[in-house]
Amino acid sequence: MSQNHSALIALAAGLAALALAMGLGRFGYTALLPAMQAGGLGTADAGVIAAANLFAYMVASWAVGKTPAAWWRRGFLLCVAASVASTLGMAMEGLGSWLAWRTVAGAASAGVFVLGVGLILDRLAAAGRSDWGGFAFCGVGLGIAASGLVALDRQAASHAWIALGCVALVAALPALRLGFDGVNTHAEASPAPSRRTSPDLAQLTTAYVLEGFGYSVAATFLVAVFARGGGIALAGWAWVLTGLCAVPGFFLWRRVTARLNVWRALALAYAIQAVAIALPALSATPVAAVAAATGFGGTFLAITGLTVAEARHLGGIPAIGRITALYGVGQALGPLLAGWLAEAQGSFDNALLLSAACVLGGGVILFSHHIRRWKPCPS
Repeated sequence: MSQNHSALIALAAGLAALALAMGLGRFGYTALLPAMQAGGLGTADAGVIAAANLFAYMVASWAVGKTPAAWWRRGFLLCVAASVASTLGMAMEGLGSWLAWRTVAGAASAGVFVLGVGLILDRLAAAGRSDWGGFAFCGVGLGIAASGLVALDRQAASHAWIALGCVALVAALPALRLGFDGVNTHAEASPAPSRRTSPDLAQLTTAYVLEGFGYSVAATFLVAVFARGGGIALAGWAWVLTGLCAVPGFFLWRRVTARLNVWRALALAYAIQAVAIALPALSATPVAAVAAATGFGGTFLAITGLTVAEARHLGGIPAIGRITALYGVGQALGPLLAGWLAEAQGSFDNALLLSAACVLGGGVILFSHHIRRWKPCPS
Protein backbone atom coordinates (compact mmCIF):
# COMPACT_ATOMS: atom_id res chain seq x y z
CA MET A 1 0.00 0.00 0.00
CA SER A 2 1.44 3.40 -1.00
CA GLN A 3 1.99 6.10 1.60
CA ASN A 4 -0.61 8.38 -0.02
CA HIS A 5 -3.14 5.55 0.06
CA SER A 6 -2.45 4.95 3.75
CA ALA A 7 -2.77 8.67 4.43
CA LEU A 8 -6.12 8.84 2.59
CA ILE A 9 -7.49 5.94 4.65
CA ALA A 10 -6.35 7.58 7.89
CA LEU A 11 -7.84 10.91 6.79
CA ALA A 12 -11.20 9.35 5.91
CA ALA A 13 -11.30 7.62 9.29
CA GLY A 14 -10.42 10.90 11.01
CA LEU A 15 -13.13 12.81 9.15
CA ALA A 16 -15.71 10.22 10.19
CA ALA A 17 -14.49 10.14 13.81
CA LEU A 18 -14.72 13.90 14.30
CA ALA A 19 -18.06 14.05 12.46
CA LEU A 20 -19.37 11.36 14.81
CA ALA A 21 -18.13 12.63 18.16
CA MET A 22 -18.32 16.40 17.65
CA GLY A 23 -20.63 17.12 14.71
CA LEU A 24 -23.27 14.55 15.72
CA GLY A 25 -22.60 13.52 19.33
CA ARG A 26 -21.81 17.01 20.61
CA PHE A 27 -23.80 19.34 18.35
CA GLY A 28 -26.75 17.07 17.66
CA TYR A 29 -28.20 18.36 20.94
CA THR A 30 -28.01 21.92 19.65
CA ALA A 31 -29.81 21.00 16.43
CA LEU A 32 -32.58 19.04 18.16
CA LEU A 33 -33.03 21.34 21.18
CA PRO A 34 -36.00 23.25 19.63
CA ALA A 35 -37.82 19.94 19.09
CA MET A 36 -37.06 18.91 22.68
CA GLN A 37 -38.32 22.26 23.97
CA ALA A 38 -41.45 21.89 21.88
CA GLY A 39 -41.97 18.62 23.77
CA GLY A 40 -41.81 20.43 27.12
CA LEU A 41 -38.11 20.74 28.05
CA GLY A 42 -37.54 23.98 30.01
CA THR A 43 -34.71 26.41 29.27
CA ALA A 44 -33.03 25.97 32.66
CA ASP A 45 -33.21 22.17 32.38
CA ALA A 46 -31.77 22.42 28.86
CA GLY A 47 -28.82 24.30 30.33
CA VAL A 48 -28.33 21.68 33.05
CA ILE A 49 -28.29 18.88 30.45
CA ALA A 50 -25.74 20.78 28.37
CA ALA A 51 -23.61 21.47 31.45
CA ALA A 52 -23.60 17.76 32.37
CA ASN A 53 -22.40 16.94 28.87
CA LEU A 54 -19.65 19.53 28.97
CA PHE A 55 -18.57 18.72 32.53
CA ALA A 56 -18.09 15.11 31.44
CA TYR A 57 -16.16 16.39 28.42
CA MET A 58 -13.87 18.33 30.74
CA VAL A 59 -13.19 15.42 33.11
CA ALA A 60 -12.69 12.93 30.29
CA SER A 61 -10.29 15.28 28.48
CA TRP A 62 -8.13 15.48 31.59
CA ALA A 63 -8.27 11.71 32.09
CA VAL A 64 -7.41 10.98 28.47
CA GLY A 65 -4.41 13.28 28.72
CA LYS A 66 -3.11 10.97 31.49
CA THR A 67 -3.81 7.74 29.59
CA PRO A 68 -0.70 5.69 28.68
CA ALA A 69 -0.09 5.55 24.93
CA ALA A 70 -0.49 1.77 24.93
CA TRP A 71 -4.19 2.21 25.77
CA TRP A 72 -4.99 4.94 23.21
CA ARG A 73 -6.40 2.70 20.49
CA ARG A 74 -8.59 0.66 22.84
CA GLY A 75 -9.82 3.83 24.53
CA PHE A 76 -10.63 5.33 21.15
CA LEU A 77 -12.71 2.29 20.13
CA LEU A 78 -14.62 2.37 23.41
CA CYS A 79 -15.39 6.08 22.98
CA VAL A 80 -16.61 5.58 19.40
CA ALA A 81 -19.04 2.90 20.59
CA ALA A 82 -20.19 5.09 23.49
CA SER A 83 -20.78 8.02 21.15
CA VAL A 84 -23.15 5.99 18.99
CA ALA A 85 -24.95 4.48 22.00
CA SER A 86 -25.42 7.86 23.71
CA THR A 87 -26.87 9.40 20.55
CA LEU A 88 -29.40 6.60 20.15
CA GLY A 89 -30.08 6.65 23.91
CA MET A 90 -31.40 10.22 23.74
CA ALA A 91 -34.57 8.78 22.20
CA MET A 92 -35.44 7.62 25.75
CA GLU A 93 -37.36 10.63 27.03
CA GLY A 94 -37.10 12.05 30.54
CA LEU A 95 -34.77 14.49 32.30
CA GLY A 96 -32.88 11.76 34.18
CA SER A 97 -32.32 9.72 31.03
CA TRP A 98 -31.22 12.76 29.05
CA LEU A 99 -28.78 13.78 31.79
CA ALA A 100 -27.26 10.30 31.85
CA TRP A 101 -26.90 9.93 28.10
CA ARG A 102 -25.53 13.45 27.56
CA THR A 103 -22.97 12.78 30.29
CA VAL A 104 -21.86 9.65 28.42
CA ALA A 105 -21.82 11.63 25.17
CA GLY A 106 -19.58 14.30 26.70
CA ALA A 107 -17.00 11.77 27.88
CA ALA A 108 -17.13 9.94 24.54
CA SER A 109 -16.70 13.16 22.56
CA ALA A 110 -13.62 14.10 24.55
CA GLY A 111 -12.10 10.67 24.11
CA VAL A 112 -12.69 10.53 20.38
CA PHE A 113 -11.44 14.10 19.91
CA VAL A 114 -8.25 13.98 21.99
CA LEU A 115 -7.28 10.41 21.10
CA GLY A 116 -8.58 10.67 17.54
CA VAL A 117 -6.63 13.83 16.76
CA GLY A 118 -3.48 12.27 18.17
CA LEU A 119 -3.98 9.05 16.19
CA ILE A 120 -4.83 10.92 12.98
CA LEU A 121 -1.76 13.15 13.19
CA ASP A 122 0.50 10.20 13.91
CA ARG A 123 -0.95 8.07 11.10
CA LEU A 124 -0.47 10.93 8.66
CA ALA A 125 3.05 11.60 9.93
CA ALA A 126 3.91 7.93 9.43
CA ALA A 127 2.65 8.20 5.84
CA GLY A 128 4.67 11.37 5.27
CA ARG A 129 1.55 13.59 4.94
CA SER A 130 1.49 15.67 8.11
CA ASP A 131 0.28 18.58 5.98
CA TRP A 132 -3.08 16.84 5.56
CA GLY A 133 -3.95 17.00 9.26
CA GLY A 134 -6.22 20.03 8.97
CA PHE A 135 -8.57 18.23 6.60
CA ALA A 136 -9.76 15.96 9.41
CA PHE A 137 -11.32 18.93 11.22
CA CYS A 138 -13.72 19.34 8.29
CA GLY A 139 -15.52 16.30 9.69
CA VAL A 140 -16.93 18.43 12.52
CA GLY A 141 -18.55 20.83 10.07
CA LEU A 142 -19.96 18.00 7.98
CA GLY A 143 -21.42 16.40 11.09
CA ILE A 144 -23.02 19.69 12.14
CA ALA A 145 -24.58 20.09 8.70
CA ALA A 146 -25.92 16.54 8.91
CA SER A 147 -27.48 17.20 12.33
CA GLY A 148 -29.10 20.35 10.93
CA LEU A 149 -30.62 18.39 8.06
CA VAL A 150 -32.04 15.85 10.51
CA ALA A 151 -33.54 18.71 12.54
CA LEU A 152 -35.32 20.08 9.45
CA ASP A 153 -37.62 17.05 9.47
CA ARG A 154 -40.38 18.21 11.80
CA GLN A 155 -40.80 15.05 13.80
CA ALA A 156 -40.90 14.23 17.50
CA ALA A 157 -37.59 14.66 19.27
CA SER A 158 -37.34 10.94 20.08
CA HIS A 159 -37.70 10.00 16.41
CA ALA A 160 -35.17 12.64 15.42
CA TRP A 161 -32.65 11.22 17.89
CA ILE A 162 -33.11 7.75 16.42
CA ALA A 163 -32.48 9.17 12.93
CA LEU A 164 -29.38 10.98 14.19
CA GLY A 165 -28.21 7.77 15.89
CA CYS A 166 -28.45 5.92 12.58
CA VAL A 167 -26.30 8.60 10.94
CA ALA A 168 -23.84 8.24 13.84
CA LEU A 169 -23.65 4.49 13.30
CA VAL A 170 -22.80 5.01 9.63
CA ALA A 171 -20.03 7.47 10.60
CA ALA A 172 -18.67 5.07 13.22
CA LEU A 173 -17.86 2.32 10.73
CA PRO A 174 -14.96 4.11 8.95
CA ALA A 175 -13.92 5.81 12.21
CA LEU A 176 -13.16 2.42 13.78
CA ARG A 177 -10.27 2.02 11.34
CA LEU A 178 -8.17 4.37 13.45
CA GLY A 179 -8.47 2.05 16.44
CA PHE A 180 -7.75 -1.14 14.53
CA ASP A 181 -4.82 0.21 12.52
CA GLY A 182 -1.64 -1.56 13.59
CA VAL A 183 0.66 1.47 13.33
CA ASN A 184 2.01 2.43 16.74
CA THR A 185 3.90 5.62 16.04
CA HIS A 186 1.83 7.42 18.66
CA ALA A 187 3.54 5.40 21.38
CA GLU A 188 6.58 7.59 20.99
CA ALA A 189 6.67 10.16 23.75
CA SER A 190 6.19 13.78 22.82
CA PRO A 191 8.92 16.16 23.93
CA ALA A 192 8.22 17.98 27.17
CA PRO A 193 7.63 21.70 26.86
CA SER A 194 10.53 23.89 27.89
CA ARG A 195 10.36 26.61 30.51
CA ARG A 196 10.62 29.15 27.72
CA THR A 197 7.33 28.05 26.20
CA SER A 198 5.29 27.48 29.39
CA PRO A 199 4.14 31.15 29.74
CA ASP A 200 2.89 31.00 26.14
CA LEU A 201 0.93 27.83 26.86
CA ALA A 202 -0.59 29.41 29.98
CA GLN A 203 -1.67 32.49 28.02
CA LEU A 204 -3.10 30.36 25.22
CA THR A 205 -5.01 28.27 27.78
CA THR A 206 -6.47 31.29 29.61
CA ALA A 207 -7.86 32.69 26.38
CA TYR A 208 -9.19 29.26 25.40
CA VAL A 209 -11.08 28.91 28.70
CA LEU A 210 -12.88 32.22 28.01
CA GLU A 211 -13.58 31.01 24.49
CA GLY A 212 -15.01 27.80 25.94
CA PHE A 213 -17.50 29.76 28.07
CA GLY A 214 -18.69 32.03 25.27
CA TYR A 215 -18.62 29.47 22.50
CA SER A 216 -20.55 26.85 24.48
CA VAL A 217 -23.49 29.18 25.07
CA ALA A 218 -23.81 29.84 21.35
CA ALA A 219 -23.14 26.19 20.45
CA THR A 220 -25.94 25.10 22.81
CA PHE A 221 -28.63 27.73 22.36
CA LEU A 222 -28.01 29.41 18.98
CA VAL A 223 -30.50 27.22 17.10
CA ALA A 224 -33.12 27.79 19.81
CA VAL A 225 -32.56 31.56 19.48
CA PHE A 226 -32.90 31.35 15.69
CA ALA A 227 -36.10 29.32 16.10
CA ARG A 228 -37.67 31.96 18.32
CA GLY A 229 -36.80 34.71 15.88
CA GLY A 230 -37.60 33.05 12.56
CA GLY A 231 -39.10 29.61 13.14
CA ILE A 232 -37.72 26.07 13.12
CA ALA A 233 -37.10 26.06 9.36
CA LEU A 234 -34.83 29.12 9.52
CA ALA A 235 -33.10 27.70 12.59
CA GLY A 236 -32.43 24.38 10.88
CA TRP A 237 -31.06 25.92 7.72
CA ALA A 238 -28.96 28.39 9.72
CA TRP A 239 -27.39 25.45 11.57
CA VAL A 240 -26.70 23.68 8.30
CA LEU A 241 -25.02 26.90 7.12
CA THR A 242 -22.98 26.96 10.34
CA GLY A 243 -21.64 23.48 9.59
CA LEU A 244 -20.92 24.23 5.94
CA CYS A 245 -19.03 27.41 6.86
CA ALA A 246 -16.98 25.42 9.37
CA VAL A 247 -15.69 23.05 6.65
CA PRO A 248 -13.42 25.53 4.81
CA GLY A 249 -12.92 27.72 7.89
CA PHE A 250 -9.79 25.96 9.12
CA PHE A 251 -8.04 26.36 5.78
CA LEU A 252 -9.04 29.99 5.34
CA TRP A 253 -7.65 30.76 8.77
CA ARG A 254 -4.45 28.89 8.02
CA ARG A 255 -3.92 31.36 5.18
CA VAL A 256 -4.59 34.21 7.60
CA THR A 257 -2.12 32.64 10.03
CA ALA A 258 0.54 32.52 7.33
CA ARG A 259 0.21 36.30 7.02
CA LEU A 260 -0.36 37.35 10.62
CA ASN A 261 1.09 34.46 12.74
CA VAL A 262 -1.07 32.12 14.81
CA TRP A 263 -1.58 34.40 17.81
CA ARG A 264 -2.83 37.43 15.87
CA ALA A 265 -4.94 35.20 13.62
CA LEU A 266 -6.57 33.64 16.68
CA ALA A 267 -7.19 37.09 18.19
CA LEU A 268 -8.95 38.17 14.97
CA ALA A 269 -11.02 34.96 14.90
CA TYR A 270 -12.08 35.55 18.52
CA ALA A 271 -13.20 39.10 17.64
CA ILE A 272 -15.27 37.93 14.66
CA GLN A 273 -16.85 35.16 16.72
CA ALA A 274 -17.75 37.62 19.50
CA VAL A 275 -19.65 39.77 16.98
CA ALA A 276 -21.40 36.68 15.58
CA ILE A 277 -22.55 35.58 19.06
CA ALA A 278 -23.83 39.06 19.90
CA LEU A 279 -25.77 39.56 16.64
CA PRO A 280 -28.89 37.47 17.50
CA ALA A 281 -29.21 39.46 20.74
CA LEU A 282 -29.20 42.71 18.78
CA SER A 283 -31.45 41.68 15.90
CA ALA A 284 -33.99 38.89 15.30
CA THR A 285 -33.98 39.27 11.51
CA PRO A 286 -33.09 36.44 9.10
CA VAL A 287 -30.14 38.53 7.89
CA ALA A 288 -28.72 38.62 11.43
CA ALA A 289 -29.25 34.86 11.75
CA VAL A 290 -27.39 34.18 8.51
CA ALA A 291 -24.56 36.54 9.48
CA ALA A 292 -24.31 34.97 12.95
CA ALA A 293 -24.27 31.43 11.51
CA THR A 294 -21.60 32.39 8.98
CA GLY A 295 -19.39 34.17 11.53
CA PHE A 296 -19.74 31.48 14.19
CA GLY A 297 -19.34 28.56 11.78
CA GLY A 298 -16.40 30.17 10.04
CA THR A 299 -14.41 30.67 13.25
CA PHE A 300 -15.16 28.14 15.99
CA LEU A 301 -13.58 25.14 14.31
CA ALA A 302 -10.58 27.15 13.15
CA ILE A 303 -10.07 28.39 16.71
CA THR A 304 -10.08 24.82 18.01
CA GLY A 305 -7.83 23.50 15.25
CA LEU A 306 -5.26 26.29 15.51
CA THR A 307 -5.27 26.19 19.31
CA VAL A 308 -4.82 22.41 19.46
CA ALA A 309 -2.00 22.59 16.92
CA GLU A 310 -0.26 25.35 18.87
CA ALA A 311 -0.73 23.49 22.17
CA ARG A 312 0.76 20.36 20.62
CA HIS A 313 3.70 22.45 19.40
CA LEU A 314 4.24 23.94 22.86
CA GLY A 315 3.68 20.84 25.00
CA GLY A 316 3.01 17.72 22.93
CA ILE A 317 -0.03 15.41 23.06
CA PRO A 318 -0.45 15.73 26.88
CA ALA A 319 -0.90 19.49 26.41
CA ILE A 320 -3.87 18.79 24.12
CA GLY A 321 -5.54 16.88 26.95
CA ARG A 322 -4.79 19.58 29.53
CA ILE A 323 -5.91 22.54 27.44
CA THR A 324 -9.05 20.69 26.30
CA ALA A 325 -9.89 19.84 29.92
CA LEU A 326 -9.52 23.45 31.07
CA TYR A 327 -11.48 24.60 28.05
CA GLY A 328 -14.17 22.25 29.33
CA VAL A 329 -14.42 24.28 32.56
CA GLY A 330 -15.64 27.26 30.56
CA GLN A 331 -17.83 25.03 28.42
CA ALA A 332 -19.55 23.48 31.44
CA LEU A 333 -20.25 26.81 33.15
CA GLY A 334 -21.48 28.61 30.02
CA PRO A 335 -24.78 26.86 29.22
CA LEU A 336 -25.57 26.27 32.90
CA LEU A 337 -25.45 29.98 33.74
CA ALA A 338 -26.97 31.02 30.42
CA GLY A 339 -29.93 28.66 30.85
CA TRP A 340 -30.72 30.03 34.31
CA LEU A 341 -30.29 33.62 33.14
CA ALA A 342 -32.46 33.12 30.05
CA GLU A 343 -35.26 31.44 32.05
CA ALA A 344 -35.20 34.21 34.67
CA GLN A 345 -35.28 36.99 32.09
CA GLY A 346 -37.36 35.27 29.42
CA SER A 347 -34.70 35.97 26.81
CA PHE A 348 -31.25 34.81 25.71
CA ASP A 349 -30.14 38.36 24.88
CA ASN A 350 -28.06 39.12 27.98
CA ALA A 351 -26.63 35.59 28.05
CA LEU A 352 -25.41 35.99 24.47
CA LEU A 353 -23.96 39.44 25.15
CA LEU A 354 -22.11 38.12 28.22
CA SER A 355 -20.76 35.23 26.15
CA ALA A 356 -19.64 37.59 23.40
CA ALA A 357 -17.80 39.70 26.00
CA CYS A 358 -15.95 36.60 27.29
CA VAL A 359 -14.85 35.62 23.79
CA LEU A 360 -13.71 39.17 23.09
CA GLY A 361 -11.74 39.12 26.35
CA GLY A 362 -9.98 35.97 25.17
CA GLY A 363 -9.08 37.74 21.94
CA VAL A 364 -7.56 40.63 23.91
CA ILE A 365 -5.41 38.17 25.87
CA LEU A 366 -4.17 36.61 22.64
CA PHE A 367 -3.40 39.98 21.09
CA SER A 368 -1.52 40.99 24.23
CA HIS A 369 0.84 38.10 23.47
CA HIS A 370 1.76 39.92 20.27
CA ILE A 371 2.34 43.13 22.23
CA ARG A 372 4.43 41.30 24.83
CA ARG A 373 6.57 39.71 22.13
CA TRP A 374 6.85 42.87 20.05
CA LYS A 375 10.07 44.81 20.34
CA PRO A 376 10.64 48.19 18.70
CA CYS A 377 13.35 48.40 16.07
CA PRO A 378 16.52 50.01 17.39
CA SER A 379 16.91 53.60 16.32
